[in-house]
Amino acid sequence: MYKLVLIDDEPMIRQGLRKLIDWDAYGITICAEADNGMDGLRLCQELMPDGAIVDIRMPGMDGLGLIEAARSCGLATDFMILSGYSEFAYAQKATEFGVRCYLLKPIEQSELRSRVEGLCEAWKKRSKQQEQLQASRQAVAQHTLQKFMLDDLQDGAEMEQLTAHLQLPWSTYQVMLLDAERRELESGKLQRLIAQLQNRLGSQHRATVFPIRNYIGIVAESGAEELVNEELSAAEAQLGLQLVLSPGPEVHSFDKIPDSYQAAYERLRMKFLYERKGSMLVYSKRLTPEYKLDTPGFVLMNFADHASKAIIAHNRELLVKLLEETVHAMLQLGWYEKQIKASYAAMYTELIKLLSAADERVRSVVPAIHETVEALDSQTTLTAAVAFMERQLFALCEHWSKDKRNGGFAGILEYIATHYGSELNLELLAELFHYNSSYLGKLFKAQTGETFHSYLDRTRIEKAKQFLLDGYKVYEVAEMVGYASADYLHIKFKKVVGESPSTFRERWRGKPG
Repeated sequence: MYKLVLIDDEPMIRQGLRKLIDWDAYGITICAEADNGMDGLRLCQELMPDGAIVDIRMPGMDGLGLIEAARSCGLATDFMILSGYSEFAYAQKATEFGVRCYLLKPIEQSELRSRVEGLCEAWKKRSKQQEQLQASRQAVAQHTLQKFMLDDLQDGAEMEQLTAHLQLPWSTYQVMLLDAERRELESGKLQRLIAQLQNRLGSQHRATVFPIRNYIGIVAESGAEELVNEELSAAEAQLGLQLVLSPGPEVHSFDKIPDSYQAAYERLRMKFLYERKGSMLVYSKRLTPEYKLDTPGFVLMNFADHASKAIIAHNRELLVKLLEETVHAMLQLGWYEKQIKASYAAMYTELIKLLSAADERVRSVVPAIHETVEALDSQTTLTAAVAFMERQLFALCEHWSKDKRNGGFAGILEYIATHYGSELNLELLAELFHYNSSYLGKLFKAQTGETFHSYLDRTRIEKAKQFLLDGYKVYEVAEMVGYASADYLHIKFKKVVGESPSTFRERWRGKPG
């Protein structure tokens, strides 16, 4: 809203001006009134209104005296003179003080509207010009900062302009760099984020925001880190981005700013190795290992062999230790994100190969290799990548342990109890559980006292009884327990139970369980 002050010694005139037009419709609020020139000048100095309507004749300081004093102290307020007919020629002298327009008493509504509309247009035009000028100055300052950060600033005049723009000196200086977590910032989103951060930071800190390389740079006085981090949380939701903030160290001299920038840049370049606090990069304890490996390459080369033995032994503690050793080895070798992820992918592939050689069923219980590698590649930090690898190893450990627990004859019976509805035969079970099919048939007779087929039929019929009592139709039950048709179920059911499925259901329906 534009601000307007009314200055007239007649209360009726001020009241009439308030009611003569709808000021809100023009985006104008009447923020204050005065009944003399001295008070009017004081209000203009305190409130710095966009405009003021001033009576030319007032006791003490008149309208012209007020306007002259306002201009002398640098006020840019637009004044509209309110005068009587006999004073009109006198009022025209005010042109030398830049008076915007004149209103002749008695004031006509149409005349006031016309003057106010013209004034609003002038204000809008001036605001646009100021915005363009500010944007131009900001662009020059940003370009100068970029050159300064990259040690490419040779012109002393440019440095003087930058110093004036930033209102230097400050007490301390800190450079922060901002980037998207997974991809480069798009131009449109980058500019929106720069404007958003500049508005927020500029209102609470000495700070300037600018593009540099493919990042967003921030130079601020101390204490801005947390505010930036908070602002990024909202920006991430608005822009649909995952952002990362790399703070450089504080420096106490403006000519040391490039040092703060270089530290922030190096940290951002190695962002995969750092932890996160919100969007901010924070130091990871892994970057300062407690010990040094004598042969880091040997650790990586033998990981799959050692991990496969730990999995077979169901030794999770050893798996964790082996993973941590790989982290130390990679960091000791100076590896970054791409090398680390590629190495983990290769080690996992080799591990699956070794485990499959011991038990070919491994490949059937783990995700496809390419799916695991893609999921590994999506991890944004070293800590997340190690945790992901740990989950894969623990899953292998669990599958291996479960398979071995179920590897005996009890495992075969458990498999039948859970897969009775699918096609089952001795040949399939022998292949799954690594038996000779002829031997497995004899083992069934010895362990259960009945043939495999009799045992399977009995299992299926017991399940069929439950489904029939639960209200399923006979043809539905046949399909659920693995028989090809309702007629085949009828034959098997009568053989085992001594009556048809329908008779069984009718006889037992309604009886207490």
